[in-house]
Amino acid sequence: MNSPRFDRFFNGAFNGTTGHEPFDYQRRLAGGDNGTDCRSQLINIPTGLGKTAAVMLAWLWNRVQLQNPKWPRRLAFCLPMRTLVKQTEVEVQKWLRNLLGKADELGVVGQSLEDLKWLQTHSPVILMGGEDGGEWDIYPEKPAILIGTQDMLLSRALNRGYGMSRYRWPTHFGLLNNDCLWVMDETQLMGPGLWTSGQLDWMRNHRFSILKPCVTWWMSATNSPVFLDTPDRRKEAIPLPPVIESRRGQERAFKAQPDAATELLEGRCAEAKVGKEGRSRSEFQRHPRISDSQRTRVGHALARRVQFSPCSARTLPCIGW
Repeated sequence: MNSPRFDRFFNGAFNGTTGHEPFDYQRRLAGGDNGTDCRSQLINIPTGLGKTAAVMLAWLWNRVQLQNPKWPRRLAFCLPMRTLVKQTEVEVQKWLRNLLGKADELGVVGQSLEDLKWLQTHSPVILMGGEDGGEWDIYPEKPAILIGTQDMLLSRALNRGYGMSRYRWPTHFGLLNNDCLWVMDETQLMGPGLWTSGQLDWMRNHRFSILKPCVTWWMSATNSPVFLDTPDRRKEAIPLPPVIESRRGQERAFKAQPDAATELLEGRCAEAKVGKEGRSRSEFQRHPRISDSQRTRVGHALARRVQFSPCSARTLPCIGW
C-alpha cells in the first residue's frame, strides 16, 4: 500500500496482471497522483507500449476518480477501422469491470463510485455502421466513453451524423464539440479525417467560443504535427501542441516551426505505404514552405531511405520519385 495511488489504480484496471509499474509517459499523461490539466497534444509512442490504456486510464483517473472538472465529461475514441473498434471495446469493458471490482481497495467512493458504475453499465458506446449506439445523448450530465470509426464520429462533429435521424444531428453536434476529449488513434491511417480533426480543434479553441473544454489528443507511433501547420494557425501564430514521447522519459514541444520538407517527408512516407497514390506527391509539390532546393534534397534522401525496402516499388511512385 506504499505505492503511489495512480500506480495502484493503473494496475487495478489490469487486475494486477501486468507485473510492472506504469511507464513514465503513462504517469505524465495522467498527471500522477495529483492529476493534471487536460490540453490538446500529440502522443508519439512506439507500438506495443500501451497507448490505449494510457489515454483511457488517464481520463478515468482525472475525470472519474479525482472528479477534476477541468477534464471533459465525455471521451470520444476515434479509430480508422472497424476491427480496431471491436478490440478497443473489449479492453475498455475489461478495465471498467476490474476497476469496479477493486473499488474498495482502490479508494473509489462517493460520486467517483457512482460514475464508475454508470460507465460500467452504459459504456462504451459503439458508433460504427451496423451498431446501435443507444441513447447516450439523452444523458448529457453523465460521463460516457464513445468508441467509433472516424466516419461516424467526425460526421457528427460536423453536424451531419451518418446513420442517424437528421433531427438529432444538433444534439450530437453539441455534445461532441463541448465537454469532450477526442482521442484520434492510428492517425497515420486516417487520411483526410486527420486534417479535419486538426481544423475542428482550431475552430473549437481559437475561432468560436465553447462552454466546456473540448480538446484533442492525436496518437500514433509515427506522429507528425505537419497537419496542424495550417494557414489559420500560422496567421494567428498559434503554437503547435506539445508532444508526449517515451524516449528517455522526455516530453518535447515544437516551439518553432519545424523544417517543412523534413516534416512532409516523415508525415507522408507512412501514408504512401498504405496506398494513397498521388496525394503525397501533389501536396509536396504545392506546399508553400518548400523551396526547390528542399524538394531536391528530400527527393534524394527519400530515394536512399527506401531503395533497399521491400515496398520501395510501391512507395516511390506514391511520393513522386
